[in-house]
Amino acid sequence: MINFHSIINSFGRIGEEYDAGYYFGANYAKDIRDASDRWKKWLSAPAKAQDSANLINAYPWYDLAKGPLQIRFTSTGNYKRWFLRFSISGCETQDSCEISIDGVPLPWKTQKLKDRSFYEFHGKDGFSRGNHILKFEQKTRPSGHIRQVCNVGLNEYKNDDEFMWRNDYINA
Repeated sequence: MINFHSIINSFGRIGEEYDAGYYFGANYAKDIRDASDRWKKWLSAPAKAQDSANLINAYPWYDLAKGPLQIRFTSTGNYKRWFLRFSISGCETQDSCEISIDGVPLPWKTQKLKDRSFYEFHGKDGFSRGNHILKFEQKTRPSGHIRQVCNVGLNEYKNDDEFMWRNDYINA
């Protein structure tokens, strides 16, 4: 079992957008006032931090023949919705694998490719406070190729008053 905790949240960087690492380029701001000064001409509204939490950011490249991949994460319970994005390979049939959160299967539908495929899920309700498990499990044996979980990203977001989920809205 792999245990990934939300240590990324402790970085506290405004403008961070690259795989949960440190970023100090043109998009970096040390705080909201700095963002307001530097980004004023691009902002859709006065500078305001858009509240979100990065719960998982992992590249396990895990072979499901070894058994299920279980990724533990912790939520504060303070968020209203979530977004999961992952990629897997070798899952060309609907019965090839199951993806679940806390034992509840996601409505995953295969893209019918043996190659790496990308999937996204949106949760309309935030996670409860505490520990949770995202699980990837091979359900049938592959026919001569590897089934693997390539990357996984899971974020939580506040409601639209605190995190505007629109492509035409630009802020911190």
